[in-house]
Amino acid sequence: MTRFWWRLKNRPGSSGTSSGIYRPGSPAGNFLKAMKTNRKEGETDIRLDHRLICARITPGADVLDLGCGDGTLMSLLVREKQARVQGIELDGEAVQRCVAQGLMVFQGDIEGGLKDFPDRSFDDVILNQSMQEVR
Repeated sequence: MTRFWWRLKNRPGSSGTSSGIYRPGSPAGNFLKAMKTNRKEGETDIRLDHRLICARITPGADVLDLGCGDGTLMSLLVREKQARVQGIELDGEAVQRCVAQGLMVFQGDIEGGLKDFPDRSFDDVILNQSMQEVR
């Protein structure tokens, strides 16, 4: 992973900052573009990774989404699988977007947030595209 980031940051023509790696046409930009696919014409885009996760969830399951972001995946699981979903998210603005959608989200880091739930509280726990500090 370190090499991947270094190569993107230090390639010819790059500004040398990580802010440029998500430009269209860059390897990271192409990857992120590929993660979004049209479900059907006229419907909202559903990312490929979200579709794959949704396919593995049992209808009506209790799900915890760690690092849930703006709640896009949580909303999909509620809509498609009638799942009972809760999330943990550190970013306050993302938590507000989740709450505005009627989703149950706790603000805090994952490590601290997990302590609030007893063992075996959920059928599925999702950790998708979150960055966590390892201590």
